[in-house]
Amino acid sequence: MDSGLGGGPKLPGRGPILIVSEYGTINGGENSLLAVLPSLIEKGFVFEAAVPGHSAFAHALSAAGVRVYEFSFMDCEAVRKSQADIRAELVELIRCTRPLLLHCNSLASSRICGPVAKQTSTPAVGYLRDILNLSRRAIEDINQLDQIVAVSAATRQWHVERGMDASNTIVIHNGIDVQAFAGSPSRPELFNALGIEPDDHVLLSVGQIGMRKGLDVLLEAIELISTTKPVHMLIAGERYSTKAEAVEYEQNLREKAAILSRASDLAVHFIGLRSDVPDLMHHSTLLLHPARQEPLGRVLLEACAAGLPVVTTDVGGSPEIFASADQAGQLVPAGDAPVLAGRVESILDSPEIRHQFGITNRRQVESRFTIERCAQALAEVYGKLIRR
Repeated sequence: MDSGLGGGPKLPGRGPILIVSEYGTINGGENSLLAVLPSLIEKGFVFEAAVPGHSAFAHALSAAGVRVYEFSFMDCEAVRKSQADIRAELVELIRCTRPLLLHCNSLASSRICGPVAKQTSTPAVGYLRDILNLSRRAIEDINQLDQIVAVSAATRQWHVERGMDASNTIVIHNGIDVQAFAGSPSRPELFNALGIEPDDHVLLSVGQIGMRKGLDVLLEAIELISTTKPVHMLIAGERYSTKAEAVEYEQNLREKAAILSRASDLAVHFIGLRSDVPDLMHHSTLLLHPARQEPLGRVLLEACAAGLPVVTTDVGGSPEIFASADQAGQLVPAGDAPVLAGRVESILDSPEIRHQFGITNRRQVESRFTIERCAQALAEVYGKLIRR
């Protein structure tokens, strides 16, 4: 990992694709890039990265053979730098590394890179991985990119309706390594530690702890569920926001979970970040993901790859994942705890339905959301921009 701006040796006539990201943590967008990166490298593309140094994302990129330059949107006191300062630093890095192309891995980095790409005459592709309201100025910045990639048709539609360049915005669904989510035949050790018996129902939620994920609705629904077997609700993930309302939100969730867990047949467990998510999915009964908005939930693709039935909300890009008639019944309205509880009960009460959903979900991922399909589409974008 480089702390300076040294360019380093490169093959004659070839430069890197420079990945730009403001995040050092590894969440959906970072995992999506890491998943497709080996396939793109196999296709002959060379990558370097400008990301926060000594971060989890930086180390993962380095492990994949990507040279990393320390680059952060934050100063040494963890205060966000001005856009002008961030762009000035990026211009200097581009002048030193002379990349063929910029890959802006998120909406925020896409906004930073738009004007910089124009200033340095560097082709650039930017990712839209969020559905949220943008200022007119932000849209103008992103529209300066040579290519904009949305992770779902819903994400594209949202931004195009608000001024994003429709002619320059395409959809590339994220890809997933299906085999990585086959899971282990043995039950996770965590189940024994939590006192989960082989016949108990295990409901799983994976993701950041925040209001957008709808965990408050999830706990309301759990309270309404009535089954003949004990139920364990596992909540995997952490809260990243330090805002007061986010802290209070998590505290309220934990207090509610403690009250629910006093019931003899119900237990809610906050299990933090986990490295064994594929195994947890492989041995759980059902994934619950009652998000209030979801551009294209990577956890949903992972659950499908694991052959796990899902109950999630009919928002954003989720209907694009559960698009076949055989998957009907896994989508519910957002914010409706009684409907969510009723759907969960009906699936828990029917092993046949769970089995069918699991098979269909895995087939959908195998046919429509593979890493190779995503890599090929992105390689075509890279090739087009580099040839220009």
